[in-house]
Amino acid sequence: MMRKFFFLAALFAAFLPMKASASWQYTKWGMSVAQVVAASKGVATQTSSDVADKQSPTDHSQMAKLSAPYSSGAFQFTAYFLFDRGGKLSCVNLVLASGDPDMLIGALRTKYGKPESEDKSSVTDSFVWYAGGDMVSILKIGDGAGSLTTVGYQPRMTANNSGL
Repeated sequence: MMRKFFFLAALFAAFLPMKASASWQYTKWGMSVAQVVAASKGVATQTSSDVADKQSPTDHSQMAKLSAPYSSGAFQFTAYFLFDRGGKLSCVNLVLASGDPDMLIGALRTKYGKPESEDKSSVTDSFVWYAGGDMVSILKIGDGAGSLTTVGYQPRMTANNSGL
């Protein structure tokens, strides 16, 4: 009888809503530059101004102030840490340095399931998933050696939309 109770309790707990992690790896949304550097144990370093400009949105609502190498399985990336105008971590973009972009898309499908949105054209593929309090997206532009693939992590709830 007791075993049945623990089994049912564990089953029930598995289906309870979990608080969103609202983070990426060793970071938490809202961290300062110094906090991200400390959390990365010094691996995240300041990006040069020309790289920061290339990795930041054109409206300069966010700036890529730090970067770090990152690997997961067969995939090697450069992680760019974007900070809002208030100096808080607001997005992490992983630019694929080596590994098959199509296998990466498959790996994200395996981890997050069916995408919330999917858009394919002759030039680009994009997918979006919602994972807890975060949005995970992938953008693949082109094929072959000249292609660019980026995985983005950002919070779904921000100061701009929290009251909506």
